[in-house]
Amino acid sequence: MAGLRTQNRLTALAVENQRRPGIYADGAGLSLVVTDAGVKRWELRVSVGGRRRQLGLGLYPNVSLENARHNARRNALELRQQHRYGARPSSGRRPLLQVEPPGIQPVTFHQAFDSYFEMKAQQLSNPKHAAQWQSTMEAFVFPSIGKRPIADITAAEVIDVLKPIWNDKPETAKRVLQRMRAVFEAAIVRGDRQTAAPTTGVKTVLGTRPRASQRHHAALPYSEVPSFIRHRHRQTGLPTTWLAFELLILTAARSNEIRSATWDEFDLVGALWTIPAIRMKARDPHVVPLSDR
Repeated sequence: MAGLRTQNRLTALAVENQRRPGIYADGAGLSLVVTDAGVKRWELRVSVGGRRRQLGLGLYPNVSLENARHNARRNALELRQQHRYGARPSSGRRPLLQVEPPGIQPVTFHQAFDSYFEMKAQQLSNPKHAAQWQSTMEAFVFPSIGKRPIADITAAEVIDVLKPIWNDKPETAKRVLQRMRAVFEAAIVRGDRQTAAPTTGVKTVLGTRPRASQRHHAALPYSEVPSFIRHRHRQTGLPTTWLAFELLILTAARSNEIRSATWDEFDLVGALWTIPAIRMKARDPHVVPLSDR
């Protein structure tokens, strides 16, 4: 009876309903880890030859309680057998024996992206940015490695994904690489990948594109701004556009802040324009003093 009390402490219902962050032991080294973000993953801690090993066994509910126990027993047994017959466990987190019980499929890159983006999308206030995450994956990544197990993807495959766009679309390629890196790192945290992210060193291999010389628009000398505005006052056509342009000059605001401004943001008595946090990139309200003009 004592052995039963120290093993199989968790129940399937308790695992499903657990929401509080923490580590919940099932016994025999197997634990359920619930992160602050609500992600649940299985972890096995086993001592072999006086050295403690910590192995990720997958993400719940992709790996059920029953299958996590199955994997834990098999991996612990394999590690101890190898140690007994002279093979020392390696220092990494990768299990020496990867066991996939019947009916359990490895997590693909596409599935790993969906799991990661479910949380990431809540942090993106701009719907356009959220759409860009999806579109770049669908256009450049999923066709090549979307169905590949995320645990098996290599740096060579990542390079093959980026090579066609690295020089022709450098900004897009940079964003794709950043987004792929985030997906791999999240998969490592969840236990779906045991080795380092294959995005490491990719930029070095692909190289950097020589920067083309840039010619910026010439700036108007400060001393000539008053005469420029007086000249514009004598022009006809599009008065609203030019008044908005003059407001931009007087406030040094961004063009989008000018175009999206509403009357309730202006305190004409106090001569202040308060741009609300929701419209600011830093998500802090911005107060602009107004001149008499």
